[in-house]
Amino acid sequence: MKQDKTETEKRSSTSPSFLSSVLSSLSTSSSIESLKLFHYNILEATVYLLDYINYILIALKHLSTINDSIS
Repeated sequence: MKQDKTETEKRSSTSPSFLSSVLSSLSTSSSIESLKLFHYNILEATVYLLDYINYILIALKHLSTINDSIS
């Protein structure tokens, strides 16, 4: 029983330091730079996706005009 309590005390004593280290790492400039890079990558992927959708719509319009001219 004494050993179990010691393990519990160890875990409870390490938790605050772990949480404080996580919180301090979130407030560093490197994490802010990582977040900016992540947002930039999402923005860039969105632009490529919209460009791809634009090409699909142009192709569908082209196919529609071909079908109209055949009919």
